[in-house]
Amino acid sequence: MSGTEKRAQPLVWLHEGVEGVRHGGILMATLVAFIALVTAAGTWSDTTTAIDIVTAEQAHLDAGGDVLVAQRGDSAPLSAAACARLAEIDGVLDSGAVTVGVLATGVAGLPEVQQSVVRITEGILGVLGDRQGVPDARAQGLVSVVVPTAVAEQRGLRPGSMVQLTGGDVEGAEIPTRPVRVDAIVDTAVLGEAFGSSVFLVQPPVGDASTCYVRVDAHARESLVGVVAAQLGDSATSMVQVSERLPTGAAAADPRAQWRERPTRWVGLAAGLIVAVTWSVVAWMRRGRAALAATIGVRYTEGVLIRWAEGATVVTVGCLWGVLLGGLAVTATGADPGLALGLVARTGALAWVVALGGVVLVGLGRPNTVAALKDR
Repeated sequence: MSGTEKRAQPLVWLHEGVEGVRHGGILMATLVAFIALVTAAGTWSDTTTAIDIVTAEQAHLDAGGDVLVAQRGDSAPLSAAACARLAEIDGVLDSGAVTVGVLATGVAGLPEVQQSVVRITEGILGVLGDRQGVPDARAQGLVSVVVPTAVAEQRGLRPGSMVQLTGGDVEGAEIPTRPVRVDAIVDTAVLGEAFGSSVFLVQPPVGDASTCYVRVDAHARESLVGVVAAQLGDSATSMVQVSERLPTGAAAADPRAQWRERPTRWVGLAAGLIVAVTWSVVAWMRRGRAALAATIGVRYTEGVLIRWAEGATVVTVGCLWGVLLGGLAVTATGADPGLALGLVARTGALAWVVALGGVVLVGLGRPNTVAALKDR
């Protein structure tokens, strides 16, 4: 036998193993289907659990879970400028001041309407996730007004609508005598239910404010509480109280810890072990075939290559189908494709690697030829 033929021998035996699977009939088809179902179940379990964690955390943040609220304990005012400067601190995403008006104003054309007015700095729009429109209004010399969604629906307002407010003043600030333009309609739930029926006048960060809202990086929330208080002038005689907008609960826990500690994180390992055990049972059931091959001159190393090729083919095809089925099932739920497919691929790859490890170990064994032939 030439050197080329000798080097080609391993490929011959590997091909023999693949052909054994191709002609394996119902047994191999059933085994592939079983592996696909186990892998798909594992990918579904971990991906849906992870997506639930992400969804719950995002819902908590959308409701104000990353917002801090600062007020003086003695009800004394805060500095609006100091509140605005908090946005320059690392970990602070946006900050804005709010001053609640003590008077209700009228709305021209709607004599029966009494509308509460709240002064805010532009940073509040960042806290609410909407900064659009205000710079344009200022450039045109108009007073910018932001309206909560509920008020807009009740009054039939939309961005660009002109509104004439009538009445006195708001804690010393005169109500604009000229018509004002509605530049944004926003969901103000993050600030609290009390603001859902107000009209917001956007003003420069000067003078006093009653409350400062600060949106922070959720991971830095706890460390920034003291920083915010200090920057707003916390002192022994006039304490600044900084609290979380939402009560701390399960959804407010460290999302990175929840992600790392989710119970299904290693479900791919379990799926791979199930596949490996299943393949070992199948190999034991087919031990007579290995013994018969030995009697016709197939050496041990050649038999190992055949068994490895058989197992690797079954496991690879089954896991690929499982990842495909799991991915389709998860994306059908409307989950973010990027996140879902990444998790599915991770779980499927883990199951595949573990199952292949089982195939390698099982393939190294060869049953007693005489005993296996008797069983056959």
